[in-house]
Amino acid sequence: MESLHKIDELGQKAHTVSPNCLMQMLGATSSGLSEEQSRFKLAAHGLNELPCEEPKSLLRMILHQFEDLLVRILLIAAVVSFVS
Repeated sequence: MESLHKIDELGQKAHTVSPNCLMQMLGATSSGLSEEQSRFKLAAHGLNELPCEEPKSLLRMILHQFEDLLVRILLIAAVVSFVS
């Protein structure tokens, strides 16, 4: 990761650097990282996983639908139309 910060410090983004230069900066080869490098990066950065979110309940998802102002206005209009 330090290598990517070096790229940013130079004012370049990783996608603008040539693949060979980027691999050299990251210490990789065209066949990938060595076993030792991959173990080190795994220990330093952890698995390549997104954190799990707690699932939303059905009631919460339904109530979330009424947070929009336009939905509230339409709901009020429907109630007024029903009453009159």
